[in-house]
Amino acid sequence: MVLVVRQWLAYLQLMARPVRIHIPHATYLVQLRAKPGEVLFADESERSRFLDSLGEAVTAGQVQVYAYSLLDTSALIFLRAGVLPLSGIIHRAQAGYFNRLRVAVDRARPLLRDRHRAILVEEGDLFLDVVRRVHLAPIIGGHWSNESEGRKWGEVSTNRWTSFPIYTAKQDCPGWFNRPAVLARFSEFHPKKPEEGFYRYIIDGVKRSGEDVLDQVVAMSLLGSAEFVERYYEGAKGRRRMHQPTVLRGSTISFETICKVVAEAFELDPGELLKPRSRHPARKYLVELSLRYALDEDGVKGLGEKLNVSGSALAHLRRTFRKQCSENPEAQKLLQTLDDHITIG
Repeated sequence: MVLVVRQWLAYLQLMARPVRIHIPHATYLVQLRAKPGEVLFADESERSRFLDSLGEAVTAGQVQVYAYSLLDTSALIFLRAGVLPLSGIIHRAQAGYFNRLRVAVDRARPLLRDRHRAILVEEGDLFLDVVRRVHLAPIIGGHWSNESEGRKWGEVSTNRWTSFPIYTAKQDCPGWFNRPAVLARFSEFHPKKPEEGFYRYIIDGVKRSGEDVLDQVVAMSLLGSAEFVERYYEGAKGRRRMHQPTVLRGSTISFETICKVVAEAFELDPGELLKPRSRHPARKYLVELSLRYALDEDGVKGLGEKLNVSGSALAHLRRTFRKQCSENPEAQKLLQTLDDHITIG
């Protein structure tokens, strides 16, 4: 009996799922796949329902979406995670979608092939490559691989169920989609019209669409340079340590940097924002951005000490500020501008 139990435990170890790598504020390429013989999206209404569910989930989890592609049997989403574990955000999006299907068309049986795949993507040149890969998804592989460039381009440019129309301004940008952050990266190709830089970069990908950046994904779902993979592979294998938040080098932004950016935007001395009873509007922006990017091992308590307030006061400031942003587009726009300035530079 003991031998049987030991054999069973050994089997479970061999069959255990790979470790989820959650790094706050890192970029991920998320992939959902339908079961064999099933479709994930049967028509346009189902794709619309999925985007509604995705928008609700990423807004609640403070996730920034940069690109998406909704094919019949799969979905690709390129995003930047927040502080909360990404798997919970994706599960919320999936549950919302399946609940909407159950109510609308009574299509509630499990559609997914397995749990979603989350690929940790190294910052840098790969960011643009992954954005392009998501938008080329309709023509990667399959019968399109043998078609002309013109026909491939037609499939990419007319497909309204990728985020391509958002970047070419043929479709409104949802509030949860971060278009400015991506266009800022494409400005090097066309400084005056970053939309044109994006357009040209995608066209260049059509010409050599046989290349697939996903072929570079290695063990533990990492996509990056040899140095990047080596740096995190050993940590990822240590399953017992993975429940602790891991921080990418450079992904946590110093509190001093955020304070300086906010102070400059409001033409203040940074010290003004740190006074214990300061009621300056800029302080709310400082609190929100610091909670997003400047939490260290001391957590909220340490951040509160820097701002000379308690943790509960920080929570109250954040709640009131988010309500203000939801009711004031100008406040939301300024927050996004400051966020982009901090994360992109």
